[in-house]
Amino acid sequence: MMRIGYACIALGVEATTNRRCLLKNASESRLKELINANLQDLMVILKYNKAKGVSLFRISSDIIPFASHPNNHLIWWEEFAVPLQKIGAYIRENDMRVSMHPGQYTVLNSPKRDVVNRATADLIYHARFLDALGLDQSHKMIIHVGGCYGDKQAAIRRFKEQYRLLPAEVKKRLVLENDDTQFHLDDVLDICISVGMPVVMDQLHHLVNPAPLENDLSHKISAVSKTWSAADGVPKLHFSCQAPGKLLGSHSDTIYVKPFLDFFETVRDREVDMMLEVKDKDISAIKCNRLAFGASPEEMEDQWSCYQYTVLSHSREAYEKVQEILQEKKQGYIKNFYTLVEQAISEPIKLKQIVEAAQKVWICLENYTSDQERAKFFSLLEQYEQEQVKLKSIKNYLKRLAIKYEINDLLNSYYFVID
Repeated sequence: MMRIGYACIALGVEATTNRRCLLKNASESRLKELINANLQDLMVILKYNKAKGVSLFRISSDIIPFASHPNNHLIWWEEFAVPLQKIGAYIRENDMRVSMHPGQYTVLNSPKRDVVNRATADLIYHARFLDALGLDQSHKMIIHVGGCYGDKQAAIRRFKEQYRLLPAEVKKRLVLENDDTQFHLDDVLDICISVGMPVVMDQLHHLVNPAPLENDLSHKISAVSKTWSAADGVPKLHFSCQAPGKLLGSHSDTIYVKPFLDFFETVRDREVDMMLEVKDKDISAIKCNRLAFGASPEEMEDQWSCYQYTVLSHSREAYEKVQEILQEKKQGYIKNFYTLVEQAISEPIKLKQIVEAAQKVWICLENYTSDQERAKFFSLLEQYEQEQVKLKSIKNYLKRLAIKYEINDLLNSYYFVID
């Protein structure tokens, strides 16, 4: 079955793999501390993903801080061999697929030798990390072609030349993605067919920067799929929605129901995996998995427990209607659920609803809190109504209390991560 996943940061769980420090503070002991914490939280995120039915995930490049920097002499793949192997075993045992996406400064086709050398070192690091997990070559690293530097064809030739010089352990994992300004999908296909490299099609980049000739989406997906060998695994696609009112190519805060389902119909019968590139990360990944493959009534009730306070903050009418939809469970109710949630969250927040939602959150806490904490909450609420404090102050306070008293129903909700 198709995997639908997200990139790097999980909003629905208290875990991060992006811990870093200043280079001047990157002692061996400090790096070990950061890496250990990052790896522990990677396992937390993977277990969270499994619980939520998400089996595709992009691991942050920052998981090993300064991994390719010449001043970092830590042999981290040996130092952390045991936790790395445990993480890899968990990924394999649960039929998950992971990837990595080196950043914008990893540019193979630069005319500057020092830039290419740093890019090569960075790719070696990423490949080494995936190798240290004990994963096969279907777990990929994705990069872009780079810049044109005033001569697109020369830039393409440099990319091909540098790709051929890469170590085998890098080339077996490397995948090339079309971008939204310079190298369209046909450019990338030509490069990859020439050097024997798979292509990741980014759907939004293709819409923003289309190839000049045949642009039928189904045709392009077929062409991209042919660049993947059996050893490379199932072809991967990137899907995102255009952010309303933002610069063309900007990712939206969430994946919208209609464009997702329209795209899903295009790929439903294909053997592909879909990476969502979106600001609300796992929240959209969970939603899209439910929309695509269905969900049990219990799973949808769980989703409502995540969304309810946020929906109430925007619309009491929607809050009541969603409860009705979940109770009746008519055909298509999952789509109707997410459509209504989407519509509610798109509405401006209302003072009256903000206060009501905050009071509902407080009800979950009031049996645990002190008189002083109660007074503090209602003081903040009053100051908010008088426009003396921001909503963030109320949410931050309620979150601190939820953490203090270990109220997991609140900590697992989206109230603290969706405005």
